[in-house]
Amino acid sequence: MTSSVELKNELYANLSAEVRQELAQHTQTITVARGTSLVKCGIPPYQLVILNSGSAEIYVPAGGKSLSLGVSGPGKVFGLQSILSGEAPHTSVTCLEECEVTLLPKEAFLGVLQRNPQMYFVIAKILSADLASADEVIRGIGRGSRLKRSSLVSRSVPDR
Repeated sequence: MTSSVELKNELYANLSAEVRQELAQHTQTITVARGTSLVKCGIPPYQLVILNSGSAEIYVPAGGKSLSLGVSGPGKVFGLQSILSGEAPHTSVTCLEECEVTLLPKEAFLGVLQRNPQMYFVIAKILSADLASADEVIRGIGRGSRLKRSSLVSRSVPDR
């Protein structure tokens, strides 16, 4: 049986029940403390991270500081681009409060993806949305304004 939490994340929401079940066989759900790093810039992830509850901020290094790309809430998937490309992430993600996350090991995810290539359409949609959000932040900075949306807040913060 698929939980409502699984259906509310941006990856599972558009996958078939069979693919969700196959992915779920490999997951672990844990609770992490405020300040926990879910993704670290420059360090390749060994698992996909799905935020089930709480909020996390996404940062990118810029000019010796960290620039916030926004705050994400339940349903966001982290580490997807890096797991697919094999490259270290260019961003960091830190929990702003206690969060419940689902962890999906990289090799298990890639195995399911290889057996279910239709997943690439869902992944392309997620990565395109991430790029559009980052573009909005960059354009907001270029205009010298602070861009605010329910899922995206742009501001400079000290390095973490």
